[in-house]
Amino acid sequence: MFVPRRLAFSDNEITLSTILGTSTYRWSTLGGYAWGRGVFMIQFEDDRRAYQISASAYPKAEWSKLMSLLTERYPDRLVRFYIGANLLRK
Repeated sequence: MFVPRRLAFSDNEITLSTILGTSTYRWSTLGGYAWGRGVFMIQFEDDRRAYQISASAYPKAEWSKLMSLLTERYPDRLVRFYIGANLLRK
């Protein structure tokens, strides 16, 4: 997946904008998330590959809010294994 140029989120959904367009996902469709080699990856159920996001591209306060939301609400979707941009859930 492409690296998003814009990222916005709420308690209900996340919107990611790439050079190919904008997609909005409900958190209920979160497939998984993981830290890769220098990037954070997040994948949703209908996507074949994860978005790759550089944490340094976003304001630190907003990034911290996103990480808190994920770890507090979706700890079971943290993925430990991946191949390229494919997250592998157990």
